[in-house]
Amino acid sequence: MSTKTIACTLFIVASFVVSSTLSLAGAAQPAKSRVLIHYLPSAQPVHLDRERLQVFVAKPDPALSEEDATRLAEGLFSYTQATFSRDYDAAEKRQAHLLFRDPKDPSANLDVDLQTRELRFNKGLAPYKKEEDTAQLPTDEDAARLALAHLDKLSMLPPRDELVLAHVGGMNMGVHRSDGSTSLYRKLIVVRYDRTLAGLPVFGQSRVVLRLAENGSLVGLTRRWMPVAGESVRPEELLSDKAIAQAIRDQLLADGRSARSIVVKRMDLVLYDHGGGVIEPAIRILASMHYEDKVVNSRIVGEVRRLDVPYDTFVPVLKHHRTRYPFERDPEATRRIKSDQPSRMQEQEEPRIEGRS
Repeated sequence: MSTKTIACTLFIVASFVVSSTLSLAGAAQPAKSRVLIHYLPSAQPVHLDRERLQVFVAKPDPALSEEDATRLAEGLFSYTQATFSRDYDAAEKRQAHLLFRDPKDPSANLDVDLQTRELRFNKGLAPYKKEEDTAQLPTDEDAARLALAHLDKLSMLPPRDELVLAHVGGMNMGVHRSDGSTSLYRKLIVVRYDRTLAGLPVFGQSRVVLRLAENGSLVGLTRRWMPVAGESVRPEELLSDKAIAQAIRDQLLADGRSARSIVVKRMDLVLYDHGGGVIEPAIRILASMHYEDKVVNSRIVGEVRRLDVPYDTFVPVLKHHRTRYPFERDPEATRRIKSDQPSRMQEQEEPRIEGRS
């Protein structure tokens, strides 16, 4: 092979390698986001008070024994006049849980978590399936007062300085008839209490929800309220304000990658409780994500459908956060949220008396 041929061959190979390298490098570059983020005046950046922030950790409270949990259940049954039986078969599938059911009503159950002391009780919805309003339901003000009285009598009342009345709403039953007529019947009153610690609202697992029926009688209770102790956070454990702002932007772009624009309405310092024994400071983001999609098979050529989707999430402020956040797609958190739904009845949570909505 001549010298010219070798040189020509080397040139072609080198050109191919360079061209391939440039193409691969171009493919590896992430496309620049075209999503526009707009911050309303109400969404001011949060500047942390780095000397006063705390993380709240579950106190070393021993788990409930089966005997203690049984006594708790029996006290609740006596108080609410419920007749339940121990469900041993279901308990085998859920370790460290004590389960009870009413054999005559599939919607009636009690679940006590021995490790966390969480409790979910539903006396049953069978008595409320008739097409009529429940008689003598309490007013909103009376319902809030009665809810506290129930918790006090059951020795389940959280510390008063942590308790915030979030709302008093209702559980209704809607009926759609074959002739096209519809009716909505008031069935139960729902009272929810949220939590506050060190002056900051707690979002996530901490809550007490009570369902009240005729004359304010207790027919449902969800209680998740682990006792905690505060621990100071060292300033070096916190992200810088710049890093927090960037983390917020990254999260918005990650969740709204197909949105046309994102409008951020609020950014607040709160406490986030995943339910794993740690409640820690975080930034809560409220926003709207705007989407535009071309309508397929539309009568109008090029018709675009515009959607405005509410968005609510949390971003950690600790460099090494110790809890799980919604953006981590935790299936256990999803299961816990779904387990709060007592039935297919429509639960209407109306804005109420005090606290935050």
